Amino acid sequence: MTTPREAGRVIVSDEQQRILLLRGSDPEPPGSPTWWFTPGGGCEAGETHVQAAMREVREETGLVLEHVDGPVFEQVQSFRFAGRDLVQHELFFTATVPAFVSSNAGWTPLEKRTLSEAAWWSVHEMRATDETIYPTNIVDIVERFRASGSHPPSA
Repeated sequence: MTTPREAGRVIVSDEQQRILLLRGSDPEPPGSPTWWFTPGGGCEAGETHVQAAMREVREETGLVLEHVDGPVFEQVQSFRFAGRDLVQHELFFTATVPAFVSSNAGWTPLEKRTLSEAAWWSVHEMRATDETIYPTNIVDIVERFRASGSHPPSA
């Protein structure tokens, strides 16, 4: 059975225009391949996409955002994760913050099983890597947003 899910994600960039990505994998089966992705996740009952995005950034990185800009991108994707087939509707927001070291102190039990690290990536590094990054068109999203002359708010 496929489970519909609403989610909010944040493209977090620093003053050097690098993007914060998390490395994770599917906990089932153990040893699954890893991929990189933007912080964010599913909406809890009564939560808006913005609220979910900001909560997930706090849980996954330790960063407390006062506000985000957007949405700047929307997608629906189908995937299997943790033994569940999901169809996830995602709204992506942006925030620019000073570079910081991500913390795993707020990770949930599931995140402790699935997340392994966080890293700042330049657009050049994202374009050149052979590693999987979601969304797969993140470079296009970031370049389009930056070309528009918009500047996401600071945290």
